[in-house]
Amino acid sequence: MQTKKSITSTKRWAAMGLACLFLTVSFAGCPFTPKTKPDFMAWPVSGAAPLTVQFIDISQVAPGETVQRWWWDFGDNGFDVVQDPIHVYTQPDKYDVTLILETLAPETKGNTGVLHTRVKKQFISVTTPGATPGDAIHPGEMVSISASAFNMGATDAEAGAEDEYPRHRVTLSAYEIGKFEVTNKEFADALNALLDEGLIVNETGGAYADGDVYAYGKRVLAASSGYCQIAFAQNRFEPKVRDGRSMENHPVVMVTWYGAVVFCNRLSQSQGLTPYYNLATWSPAPNGANGFRLPTEAEWERAAAWNASPSPSHWIYGFSSNNIDFSRCNYAVMEEGQAAYYPNPIGLSLFPYTTPIGYYNGTNGTLNRRSPAGCYDMSGNVLEWCGDRYGLYTEDEQTNPAGPAYGGTRVVRGGSWFQDADACRTAHRASMRPDRAFMFLGFRTARTP
Repeated sequence: MQTKKSITSTKRWAAMGLACLFLTVSFAGCPFTPKTKPDFMAWPVSGAAPLTVQFIDISQVAPGETVQRWWWDFGDNGFDVVQDPIHVYTQPDKYDVTLILETLAPETKGNTGVLHTRVKKQFISVTTPGATPGDAIHPGEMVSISASAFNMGATDAEAGAEDEYPRHRVTLSAYEIGKFEVTNKEFADALNALLDEGLIVNETGGAYADGDVYAYGKRVLAASSGYCQIAFAQNRFEPKVRDGRSMENHPVVMVTWYGAVVFCNRLSQSQGLTPYYNLATWSPAPNGANGFRLPTEAEWERAAAWNASPSPSHWIYGFSSNNIDFSRCNYAVMEEGQAAYYPNPIGLSLFPYTTPIGYYNGTNGTLNRRSPAGCYDMSGNVLEWCGDRYGLYTEDEQTNPAGPAYGGTRVVRGGSWFQDADACRTAHRASMRPDRAFMFLGFRTARTP
């Protein structure tokens, strides 16, 4: 009997095989015969000793094969043979982690299976207690949030805007959200993959050489703007270098809502997941696609603000605090009648004054300021696109709200380096047309596990 995981893998490989039929003209060596690919994730991947890590097997098992056993090597002379082990690291170091799967095909005679190995170098980073309070930076890392309910909207301790009320009860299913904002390097890599597939064009639909980037009939990146941090040269997209610094780990800006959606689908394809969006309609694909997507507004606020234990609380700012200062996030001071003040933490000579993802991690003279869910930069740095259309709140209790069915603008959350403390509140709401792009607007990803 096929397990749920092997059935999912079978569907995934079947979809890949169908896609290959359409791409054989452009690609050689397309994998019509799927193979087992061991893979795993973990949470957390960094922290002070002793560090307890939950490992999760996410291997793709070829159709018809069954897993006979798992064998884990945690890199510190620790081993286990269960599918999803928990391991405690006691000594500071960086550890390689190895997973070996033994699979058995139906036609195999005897009990001897085939071994498949996956090694992730320096995958777990363990620090000395108190020595390095911040996390290691792993672009693309996700955090898991369990099913829960919370009160959405501005608290009684703040003077919220009219559209932040009424507070209402929201219940969410379990989901994952990006620990960091999507970077210029991640976005450039996705553009290059789409370029190689012939999906990147210019404004008129012709071959791309420079200027704004279009895909699937929409502008995805305003690359013609000097504020864009991604350049195009020698037929490749690359993060810019500014003031002697690479912008690769800075959050992508000048990206439209459409661009964020295209990135999510491309990321899903690269990880063997079913793309979440139908790019003909720019709406969720049917049949419960398991790929990456933009967080809903409710998911974003839950991750940014809600502290479930030891006592439920809703923080005003997205770094587990009701107070804000320049050691906690990258924002600006805007006072009536005075010039705006931008702290520009790393001393860039021109806008945008972004900081690298995870900059406020206890180094660089900062405090280690994460959201209650463990995410960085949920207040300040760049505004973030959400999946929802913008609409007004009601008092009704809701389960997994995804915003209005109709509307011309999409929700943005979190404030930015270009905005003041009020815009950095976790309850603060704003909206943008999905084709707009700004030097202070980016995004992070989410997905339903």
